[in-house]
Amino acid sequence: MRQIDISEFGQMGMIALDRGQRDVLLSCGGELSISPEPNTEDLWTIRAGSHIGTVVAPGLTLRVRPKLSIARLFVMLSAAAGQIRWDKQ
Repeated sequence: MRQIDISEFGQMGMIALDRGQRDVLLSCGGELSISPEPNTEDLWTIRAGSHIGTVVAPGLTLRVRPKLSIARLFVMLSAAAGQIRWDKQ
C-alpha cells in the first residue's frame, strides 16, 4: 500500500491516482481538494486544508498531519486548560 504524507495547509503535486482513489479523495469534502495536473490523465495535485487525519482508499493511505508538532500542540492545549466556558442552555 502506498502512503502519502502531507501537512495541514500543504500541497503535493504529480501524484498518480487511479479512478477509485480519486473518487475517495473527492468524496472527502472541501478541506481536501484534488485537481488534475495540466496535460496529464492520471496525475493530480492534492491540497490539504485545516482538517487533519487519515484517508484510506484502495491501495493508498493519505495522512494529513498538523503543521505543529504533537508536543507543541499539547503545550498549547495545556496552556488553555480551564479557559473555555460553555454556555448552559
